Amino acid sequence: MQPKRAARAYSLPSEEAVQALHRTELELQDLEQTVVDVMTQFDVKSLTPGQARTALSTVEARAQKLEGEGIDNVYTGELHSGKEQAKSDKKGLLKRIEDLYSVLEKSFKEIKDVEAAP
Repeated sequence: MQPKRAARAYSLPSEEAVQALHRTELELQDLEQTVVDVMTQFDVKSLTPGQARTALSTVEARAQKLEGEGIDNVYTGELHSGKEQAKSDKKGLLKRIEDLYSVLEKSFKEIKDVEAAP
């Protein structure tokens, strides 16, 4: 979700909101990739269940912080020139955060299932 450049420039508050959301997107991409990397390492037994669970817990905590500080703290109500872009970006990021939580939940279950296996 790259910031879309309109034919005209955004006002300063709108530009700041869109840029803040773009930075949040980059952090979210990092979290999404970390989950993939952790589970890949777990699958090839490079990480123990405890190590994988700890790494995923860290990702979950960072995601919660990112949701609160990087998405929810970007207010669009007072924006004009970039309001629709910022609202669209926020909606997309919130969807991706929810998807990340789902992947984390499945990953924690996979780790638990491996631990429970004889």
